[in-house]
Amino acid sequence: MLKKLIFLTISLSIVAFAQVTYQTNGYESASDNNNGSGSEPGLYIGIHPVSLLILTAIGMPTICLTIEKTISQKSSAIIRPIFLSQDISSGDFEMSTFVLGLTGGYRHYFRKQHKGLFIEGELQFSYLDLEASDSYNYANGSAIGFGPYLMLGRKWTFGSMALSIDAGIGLNFYSLSVDSNDEELNDDLNESLSAFGYDINLIWSLGI
Repeated sequence: MLKKLIFLTISLSIVAFAQVTYQTNGYESASDNNNGSGSEPGLYIGIHPVSLLILTAIGMPTICLTIEKTISQKSSAIIRPIFLSQDISSGDFEMSTFVLGLTGGYRHYFRKQHKGLFIEGELQFSYLDLEASDSYNYANGSAIGFGPYLMLGRKWTFGSMALSIDAGIGLNFYSLSVDSNDEELNDDLNESLSAFGYDINLIWSLGI
C-alpha cells in the first residue's frame, strides 16, 4: 500500500510540475493606439492562476511566477520558479511532499509587440522530496528531473493585461532515490526513467 501511494504521489507531483507551463505577460504599446513608435516595458511578470487555484484547493499549495525579459520586438527570455507542497495524514498513514522547479525558455512571436501567435522552446528542471510512513513501513525519497518542451500558443493583449493559451509536448527524464525498510520498495523506485509529457495552459498576466 505504501509503495503504491508513494509512486502515485511522485507521479502526480511530476504531472503537476509539468502542467505549470510558463506564460508571458502582455502589454499594449502606444503604437497600438496611435500608430506611433511607442515602446514596451522590458520586464514582464505573471502567474499561473489555474494551477494556483486548483492545486491549492485540493491541498497542494502552489506558487508559480514567470519572469520574462524582452530580447527584441519578437522574442523574449523566460525564467519561471515554482514551489509546491503537500501534507497528508489519514489514520496511521502520513506523507509530506515538497517540490521545487525552475524553467528557462525562449519565445519567438510571429509579429511584433509580443502578442499573437508564438512558438517557444523551454527546459524544465524539478526536485521532489518525500517522506512517508504507515504502521509497517517508512520511506524517504527524492526525485530529480529535467526535460525539453516545444510549445505553440497565442496571446491577446488588453491594455497592460493579457490572455494567453498554449499547448505542447516534451520528454521528461527522472532519477528516483528511495530509502525504505521495504526492500521491494527500494528495488522498484531506485531507478531512472523517461516519459513523454504535455502542457495545455491558459494564463492571465500583466506587463509592467
